[in-house]
Amino acid sequence: MMRVVLATTLLAQACAVAPDTAVWRWGADPIDDTGRARLDERGPIFVQTGRVTRDRAGTIRCVSFAERVGVRGLRATPVVQLAGALARGYRDDELGAIVAAARRCADHAGRAFQKVGARAVGLQIDFDFPTRRLAHLGRVAAVLGGFRPLSATLLPTWLVSPAAHRELRAVVQSFDLVVPMVFDEPSLANLDVMLRRTDALGVAYRIGLPAFAEIRRLDAKGRWSSFRTIADDMLSDAATDWRVAKGSTKRLTRPGEELHAVRAEQLRTWIAHVHAHASRLNRGTIVFRAPRRDEAGLFASANAATRITFSCVARDGAVDVTMATPRGAPAFDVAVEIRVVEAGGLIAPPPPPWSVAHFCGGLPCGPRRADTLVLRRPVLANRETVQLAFRREPRSVACRLLNR
Repeated sequence: MMRVVLATTLLAQACAVAPDTAVWRWGADPIDDTGRARLDERGPIFVQTGRVTRDRAGTIRCVSFAERVGVRGLRATPVVQLAGALARGYRDDELGAIVAAARRCADHAGRAFQKVGARAVGLQIDFDFPTRRLAHLGRVAAVLGGFRPLSATLLPTWLVSPAAHRELRAVVQSFDLVVPMVFDEPSLANLDVMLRRTDALGVAYRIGLPAFAEIRRLDAKGRWSSFRTIADDMLSDAATDWRVAKGSTKRLTRPGEELHAVRAEQLRTWIAHVHAHASRLNRGTIVFRAPRRDEAGLFASANAATRITFSCVARDGAVDVTMATPRGAPAFDVAVEIRVVEAGGLIAPPPPPWSVAHFCGGLPCGPRRADTLVLRRPVLANRETVQLAFRREPRSVACRLLNR
């Protein structure tokens, strides 16, 4: 008779909504029909529709391009950005004009969406205020609070200073969602720090992940001196220095330049790591562009009401984990946390594409000492079962689905 005790939540199949990866569509370039098809039925879509800026006469105004972004038929959240030069150089008595311009941008986006059969869902503001002016973010929320859900992007520097973090915690309570942004390629340790600090804000959040593709040039001192952004459709996951277009190849870089691009596998790792973070506030991730053809499974469909079912059964010194998605639902990455007592480690790792990470007291450690395993399966479709066999019969096993 096996001594293992299972958590009561495992006595029946558990069911949870999969975390989704939202999409940011940035800039005034229109979404073409191909891009619209890829965005359709994906997770939430955030589309930049306007910018608050100062014109040559010194007037603070809204520059709207909501009619040009091509949201026809989509359900999306308008994003209003504060121009960088204005964010760094406005007077305190100009904040009212900034907020009024943002409201005009938001109102115009709503009308523009309606004209083309799109639905505007709430509002997101991308206002990179200097840290010393964090309180102004709260004043913006007070005026724009009628747009729900209301969300805001957060600079990572706002999360670093303890004093700024305390002020930020008070300010963001007026928002329904916050999005700390990652601007460069993060390590998993850095993501963990950001997740903990964002959790402490007490507001629902997504982590904004980079997805850039750019050409960088070195100067005489070996520093990156210039950047050229390249179109996403110029790259596949295997691309290094070439593109294929209309049957011919064209070199992307010139002498002294290098291609730097976030690959699908990097995105997959970051997304899975964030989605595996256990928090009632964690709503998943948001990426700076739409998915490419080679990135199936990265952008889970909340709009399609995709749900994961899973079961975790312990017997004879092993744990059988079964995960499934409804037939016809898009594939996505999944993760399960398995807590064990005195198991002595796995006899063998799970077969690819399954993977497992080992933790002791929440920190990475060797497999034989681990009290927690995080089992991941990228791009799960339909139904799969994997068996984890332990060196010793564990005294207890408890499983928890990390996808939300």
